[in-house]
Amino acid sequence: MRIAFLTDVHMGHPKVPANIAHDNLKRYLYPHLENIDVLLLGGDFFDDVLTLDIGAGYHATLIIDELCTMAKQRNFLIRVLRGTWSHDRHQNKFFLRTSLDGPSAKERIKVFDTLSIETLEQYGVSIMYIPSELGYDVMAEIPETLAARGLDRVDIIAHHGYFRHLLPNGMDRIPSNTLEASAIKRFAALVVNGHIHSPSVVNNVVNGGSFERCCHGEEENKGFFLIDYDPVQRSSKLEFVVNEGALTFTTLDLRQHGTEEAIDRYVKLQTALPIVPERPTYLRVLTADVVAKQAISIRAKEHLAPLYVSFDKGDEVIENEYSVDLEVIDLPVLTESNLPEHIVSYLHDNGDDLALDEVVAMLREYA
Repeated sequence: MRIAFLTDVHMGHPKVPANIAHDNLKRYLYPHLENIDVLLLGGDFFDDVLTLDIGAGYHATLIIDELCTMAKQRNFLIRVLRGTWSHDRHQNKFFLRTSLDGPSAKERIKVFDTLSIETLEQYGVSIMYIPSELGYDVMAEIPETLAARGLDRVDIIAHHGYFRHLLPNGMDRIPSNTLEASAIKRFAALVVNGHIHSPSVVNNVVNGGSFERCCHGEEENKGFFLIDYDPVQRSSKLEFVVNEGALTFTTLDLRQHGTEEAIDRYVKLQTALPIVPERPTYLRVLTADVVAKQAISIRAKEHLAPLYVSFDKGDEVIENEYSVDLEVIDLPVLTESNLPEHIVSYLHDNGDDLALDEVVAMLREYA
């Protein structure tokens, strides 16, 4: 079974023009959908709540329509996992085009926002879907959900969230429901994960990374994975397809250079940048030199294409060793159902009281 695993598209991200993300999907993803069995979207397809009167909403609608049309024409399945609540909300339901494509679309296209298992009988493959922010102990729920289906394990787990090995160095605490690759391995032959934007493969955990570059600190290649999964051997072959059109985010370290040399190095870099109207480039400059910063700011305005320069002193981050025990943050996980209660409790603790039904009404009004 061949899977195209695409995650963290973040349509509507303020730094990534929606038309560019759309063009990149057309150029780098769509050709590979000719010979797949499943398109698996690993969460955070959206970056925020979108409306149809803005460019991001328009392009997101077009992309969904194009993917659903290709799924019917090329005979592949689409499986959509809900990502972070603040990004996806309920917007993934736009993929459910049953009124347009007839009853067969109910099997062709599915959206998952609860911990669920399905078996794709035609491929002999079972998949567990674990969306983000479920509000309970996921590792305790996995064996119970498997047992309810008479299973010990599945072929594939599709998850959106944290794994311990994916957390940034230097953290002394980790979010609740952060999974361990070694612990989840016994439940599936393959785990595909979304949420962390840098692609990686560790043991049987494939972290898809984001399709586009969205910020500094994730300047590596972006794209998606093609996965050939053999249910008999329970083995996988992976290919990472690079999104060559991803926006440029570059860091220029000038901390060890004098003022004139720093300015000269910046000018050389800016001169080498491609000039493409309406295509932004993001440059982070590490320097505390005030004179150099002023000169660089002036030159950046002279660039003939959008160039956004930010400055950072580049203070060193003390990295923790893996042997250091991390403390789990015992904080509530906010979900759509429990958010009103948490708001009421917070207001009460701070001397303000609103009834639960008043909070619910306000959330519905401004949602």
